[in-house]
Amino acid sequence: MNKMNYIIISNLPIDFCYNDFNRKSLKSNADWFFNNKSERISILKSAVGSQHQCNYLDYSSDSLVLLAKWLNDNFEKIPLTSSQLEEKRAKTASYIDIEEWRLSDASLSMIFDVGIFLGEMMINNHQGLKWQQYLKNKNNNDYGHMIIDLGKISMNPIWLVYIQVLKMADGFFSETCLSNLYKIWSDYLQY
Repeated sequence: MNKMNYIIISNLPIDFCYNDFNRKSLKSNADWFFNNKSERISILKSAVGSQHQCNYLDYSSDSLVLLAKWLNDNFEKIPLTSSQLEEKRAKTASYIDIEEWRLSDASLSMIFDVGIFLGEMMINNHQGLKWQQYLKNKNNNDYGHMIIDLGKISMNPIWLVYIQVLKMADGFFSETCLSNLYKIWSDYLQY
């Protein structure tokens, strides 16, 4: 993380589990998102540009290849303390393997920003799409998240990037992981 000048989102207002959030908190998160997404993309462009000596993230598949490399080079795993590990094990069924690490706050911030970029790329390249907060069903994994409604299904770009970084953390990396995601979701719009 020292290789670049990246401004981390302090007190990240977006969590990956919103089931216990009240409507006021969810609305506050959505307001924060809409008020800050442009600035977060500017911060992302600056950080990636300074590290990779380039001045473009232009909503092309090349941009997504560059962002995948940037994420892979910069995400950070933090080992859990023994008490954190015990707490995590107590909340998890015994037959499920758990990781003995978590992603750093900076990594979560980068995931958030790259997710915004991926979502903005969908919106910029496909007419009629927009961000919205999913509030229909509390039992849906997207509940409370900022999503892009594609009709029969919704795209959760931040969650999709999070999953890709978890794969990177497990040693599975493809520089086309994000551009492949974009293509899959774009192709869905054709049907």
